[in-house]
Amino acid sequence: MTRLRVVAAVREELRRSALWYDQKRRGLGRELIDAVDTALERVRSQPESAPLWRPDRPYRVIHLRRFPYSIFFRIRERDVEVVAFAHQKRRPGYWTER
Repeated sequence: MTRLRVVAAVREELRRSALWYDQKRRGLGRELIDAVDTALERVRSQPESAPLWRPDRPYRVIHLRRFPYSIFFRIRERDVEVVAFAHQKRRPGYWTER
């Protein structure tokens, strides 16, 4: 199984998003976290099955089904690095300098 490394900014983005959803409806933040956990398990088990974000970049992307977020990651020699948890309406690629 592939080792998954999640950068700190991703954890913070997810935390803030879950809090926002919990303010909308109690328990919805937990549902977001569960959706992310499911997506990350797919990334961990089959990272190459996700499409490239752009052909000229090393990043791959997986979109959450229920929430308007995407997870961006790159496959490294020894692990998979998750570099962004991004709202789909936010400026694309804001996270590429990580």
